[in-house]
Amino acid sequence: PSTMGRQHNDAFLYSIFDSFYVLFVKFWLNHGDFKPCGSTCCQALVVDGNQKLRRRICFDKTNTISTAEMPFIKVGCDRTPLYGSLYCSAHLPQQPASVNTKNDDNNHPVRASEVNTNSIINEKNLRTKKILIQHEAISCSTLKKMPNEYVDKCMRSFGIVVYVTNCNVVVAFTEIFRSETIKEILNGLISIVNISPSLPPCIVYDDACHLVRRLIDGQINGEFNITPALLYLNKKTFNIDRMHISNHKDKWCRKHLDPANNPLLTNINTESCEQLFSWTNGYATSFTNMNASRCRMMLLFTFHLRNCFLKKINPHEFNIGKPVVTKNRPLVI
Repeated sequence: PSTMGRQHNDAFLYSIFDSFYVLFVKFWLNHGDFKPCGSTCCQALVVDGNQKLRRRICFDKTNTISTAEMPFIKVGCDRTPLYGSLYCSAHLPQQPASVNTKNDDNNHPVRASEVNTNSIINEKNLRTKKILIQHEAISCSTLKKMPNEYVDKCMRSFGIVVYVTNCNVVVAFTEIFRSETIKEILNGLISIVNISPSLPPCIVYDDACHLVRRLIDGQINGEFNITPALLYLNKKTFNIDRMHISNHKDKWCRKHLDPANNPLLTNINTESCEQLFSWTNGYATSFTNMNASRCRMMLLFTFHLRNCFLKKINPHEFNIGKPVVTKNRPLVI
């Protein structure tokens, strides 16, 4: 409204985003109920990150969140800094923290070959047949986590993680403020399950070997609390997309996570995220210059309109999503 100032508009957009996001996830994750794409509709959920959309964020890196599954996730502040400052209004009194430039183990990823612990993993679907493997067998050098020294100095976000079906429908997205970590990817998947427990049977990620390892380790060592959402996630199959499987040289990884070995992924598109990024990168400059409130809301509207265009749905038609988002979907383990 013209009677509202810019700050009031931003505060309003920030406050309503979560409720809009829940409706977005519920509708598009279950779009097959309203307008299925064919026999392969929602057969796989492809996950990937894009670092082209990097907006300015508050310099405070200490913000944490807690979920039922993960008591501690360090995410940093998502707010936009005030004009002429490195900090947002909530963290303005803080003084810039000194950066420790000394060598720190946390600043350097640990090689998988240096870890020598056993873990129980599933040979098929991660749940039907238990075998013992050595963690050191997962030797793929595909970790994406940035050194803490770099993250603590960075004044921009690290892009977005998107969750796209094989039929090119964006069902969820999250911004990254402390690099693309496996823990944040898992938290994003769990968040989707808690909103609507109707994930596709296959989850595709370019670093699925470390994703599976962290999912198992977190439950065994007590880092993650075992909840129905986490047990539901355990039932899904995990694979690497066809574009990135060539980067994984480990024998176990190639044997169990190669999409060619999963009959559920036969003739299934595993590059939907890359196809999406080739389109969103054209808007990267615009999103990069937006503040926190507008960037998130515009991403949601943009993805919604793109989904409507691809599925030939009129975005101005009223109540088309009501039967989908109001349907009771119990979490079945």
